[in-house]
Amino acid sequence: MDVFSTLSSGGYSLAGTTVINTVDMHTGGEPTRIIVKGYPSLEGNTLLEKRTYAREKLDGLRQRLMREPRGHKEMYGAILVPQTEKTRSGDADIGILFCHNEGYSTMCGHATIALGRFLVDTQDEAIFPRRQQIVCDPVKRECMVRLHAPCGVVDVTVPTLQDGGRVQSDPEREVHFISVRSFASATGVVIEVPEELLWPELRDTGRRAVEVDLAYGGAFYVVVEEQQLGFGRVREGEVDLKRLDAATAAVKQLVGAKKELFQGHGLEHDLEYLYGVIVVEKEEGEVGLGGLEGRLGVCFFADQQVDRSPTGSGVSARVALARAKGLLGERERVRFDSPLSARVGCEAGAFVGSGVGAERPQPDPALLNTDPPTADNIADDAAKVNIVSPDFKQDPATETSTQDVPSGAPIPSGGRRRRYIDEVEREGFYVGNLAKQYLLHPGVAGGLIGLINLGLVSGAAYKFYNDPHLRRDTRAIVSAVAGALTLLSAEGYAAEKYRETPRGQREAEKVKREGAAIYRTAREHVLRPGVLGGLLGVLNAGVLGAVGYLSYTNWDRPTWDRRIVSAVSVGLLTLWGSEGYIAERYRSTHH
Repeated sequence: MDVFSTLSSGGYSLAGTTVINTVDMHTGGEPTRIIVKGYPSLEGNTLLEKRTYAREKLDGLRQRLMREPRGHKEMYGAILVPQTEKTRSGDADIGILFCHNEGYSTMCGHATIALGRFLVDTQDEAIFPRRQQIVCDPVKRECMVRLHAPCGVVDVTVPTLQDGGRVQSDPEREVHFISVRSFASATGVVIEVPEELLWPELRDTGRRAVEVDLAYGGAFYVVVEEQQLGFGRVREGEVDLKRLDAATAAVKQLVGAKKELFQGHGLEHDLEYLYGVIVVEKEEGEVGLGGLEGRLGVCFFADQQVDRSPTGSGVSARVALARAKGLLGERERVRFDSPLSARVGCEAGAFVGSGVGAERPQPDPALLNTDPPTADNIADDAAKVNIVSPDFKQDPATETSTQDVPSGAPIPSGGRRRRYIDEVEREGFYVGNLAKQYLLHPGVAGGLIGLINLGLVSGAAYKFYNDPHLRRDTRAIVSAVAGALTLLSAEGYAAEKYRETPRGQREAEKVKREGAAIYRTAREHVLRPGVLGGLLGVLNAGVLGAVGYLSYTNWDRPTWDRRIVSAVSVGLLTLWGSEGYIAERYRSTHH
């Protein structure tokens, strides 16, 4: 893991040249540039004081690390700070400063996940002085790294495996973290939008105000539904992100000016500001992990940077908000998607969050030592090395936990049998979810049901055709009819129950929109005079051709059925009269 990129201010190693070593990672597509060596020493007794020093004295380095040509607008960074007040007190293993295209943030979930893997994998104690002191559980095969972020201490649980006696992160299992205290700051806040900040989509709705919620998950976020801003569904690709950028920038400016919304929560003054705006889908009913679709959100943070991941600290805030609204029970899990993870499908890139307890777990001192795990003492069940207390997962720490999904990287050799059992279980879960995602999609399920119905009807018809006595068997006829009615009723009941769910309602709205679009397109093209006239001409030619053919083939009949002749004559006169009436009505219009 200790493979670095070297960034410098020039192409030559000259005296005075700043050389910085970094490791680039990503979580769900969102980058994390970890600054591991070469960054100047940060003055200050506390992490927040060091953050202030970096902002005031070293911001040029941040800009060179984040911006072109070494970075880009969406780059995100993490500066390792080995010594903080929390590491000195033993409450944390290492400090972290987060940075982005605008400045320095207070919390970042996707970077926390990346940092957890990196800090377990690195063996360089110059980078991570407390590397051999992190708490590891050889039975559960995981390590806990305590990160001191500007918002507080975040406990990161990293799955591990053995590779030649060396502990490293397991890329096939998820990273979890227990975030800081998260809460809903305000709900249903109505923001009046002045004319100079009004965006076209909101103006088109006839409204001049939007309703938003405010929540904290290590940083403050505005959470607003896409319809409130006047936009369609982001999930369906109906939204231009550039236009959404302008709308969220206006919302951030208006809400950020209301300082009272961020005060009075027992936070440090440096944390009392609006960090980002998350545009979400309309929440309908409970939001637990019952369906395959995640709760989509697009996060604009800092200087309108777009998060490619589902935003870890935003997930913490959204879980707290859902708990406050009664939409999510304690420890109930919910999946969150970004547009990127939603497009990839299944679980790739998604985060899963849940509300948990309020007391931070502490390792049992009696189970700890500073010796690194070895093959011998891990195999000996009596020799517990760096074991966390048994209630670590049963009584977790704060309001929110977040996890990422497997990376798909190859598994190094040296794992135990249980690891392969876990792998089979994960693959089975993945295949099951994949099958449900595609087979239970309304269109696919409807097509399969149609094929089943067609097969049953065809089979019954074939049976009745080949066995003439069945046509006179009342019991067989009644049984076939009853079975068909039962099947169709069950399918109708299942379809109606699905339609009542939030996802079913969204599908129904989507079908209505698509049907309306098809109707408008057909009306625009089919009802044009030339096209409609041509279709009527073809219809007339077909009718006259059929009448002529029947007359020709039956010309030698001695008598004609006057009822047939009358019916054909009346039909033709009615058809032509209707066409003439429609043509006259059309001519009298202003077209």
